Amino acid sequence: MEPQRHLDDLDLVRTFVVLAEEGNLTRAASRLFRTQSALSRRLQLLEETLGERLFDRGKSGVVLTDAGRGLLVSARELLRAADRFRPGMASTGAVPAAPLRIACSDTVARYLLAPVLPRLLELHPDMELELQVSNTPQTVARVADSEVDLGFVLLPARHRLLEFRPIRSYRHMAAFPPGRAPRGKEVALAPLLENPLVLLDRGTRTRQLIDASLLAKGLFAARVTEVGNVSVQKALVRAGLGVGILPGYSREPSDGLVWREISGASERVLAACLSRDRQVRPEIASLLESLSA
Repeated sequence: MEPQRHLDDLDLVRTFVVLAEEGNLTRAASRLFRTQSALSRRLQLLEETLGERLFDRGKSGVVLTDAGRGLLVSARELLRAADRFRPGMASTGAVPAAPLRIACSDTVARYLLAPVLPRLLELHPDMELELQVSNTPQTVARVADSEVDLGFVLLPARHRLLEFRPIRSYRHMAAFPPGRAPRGKEVALAPLLENPLVLLDRGTRTRQLIDASLLAKGLFAARVTEVGNVSVQKALVRAGLGVGILPGYSREPSDGLVWREISGASERVLAACLSRDRQVRPEIASLLESLSA
């Protein structure tokens, strides 16, 4: 079988497993980052290939047929076997080394991974690297579906197929434009909220944690400008549009900002997200060791 055809077949199997787990085309398409029409075509191709109807369609979703239920266990094992097979073959030199696929937020990629990835590539020069930017829920889904080998997420996060290894604890800090910061090393949260704020958008786990913390204290921001990433957040703060609340690990001497700790800020934990059923690759072990150090 040609390599590309082999990959296509595995993609068909993964599509089937996700749809079986969701029982709904809309939710399955969202997990797979496909349109519903594309997902329907993939399912039709798989059923035509096997000569079996795998799902019964109804108004509320799809339900596995007897043939589908019989296939599901084998399909999951095939995906696990494929994940084990690629790195195992790579170590013998029979095939090129499998790429290391990582999913994380752009903040993690910029401030935590970028400084250590050059050293990782020195240790593993034949390795290809794929970096996918996604939020915590998307990252968990991609690791669970074997779309990536490793993810980085903010805790709490749970999935029965995954393990979460804490690698970094931090607190959020306030970033002020030059000349606008209060005196002292800390700033209280209530007076901080009297300023216009520049925050990440509500789809990010960081923003959700900030909003939950404010709600628990009965506090509300006067005005919020939402942005898509920390680099833009810093730029708008420098421009004087407001005060930023950012992860402490994103602080850099070149920011041109004045940083203050937030009194009473909760500790946050960043964790590596891996499949429970797969052996940890040497490249992943090296990366996690570097990040923990």
